[in-house]
Amino acid sequence: MIPEPITKLLAEIAGKVGGGCIDHKKEAEEDPEKCLTSLLLTINDRVTDRTNMLNSSIEYAFYSGTLKEAQQFLHQHKS
Repeated sequence: MIPEPITKLLAEIAGKVGGGCIDHKKEAEEDPEKCLTSLLLTINDRVTDRTNMLNSSIEYAFYSGTLKEAQQFLHQHKS
């Protein structure tokens, strides 16, 4: 089970993309585990090109400051 704050964050991200006939935000809210897994599998498949913007985003996510922000987010939203 995905914690509610993570589900909300995933839905927020999903709502920023798309524009087709599929409501990504609604899909993320209804089945966050499936959507998060799909997102991670897609990242894993596409993170091969060293010049890819995805690579720099993933690298940035693991910097200490960004990890600290994630830790604070989780701490603020713990039940």
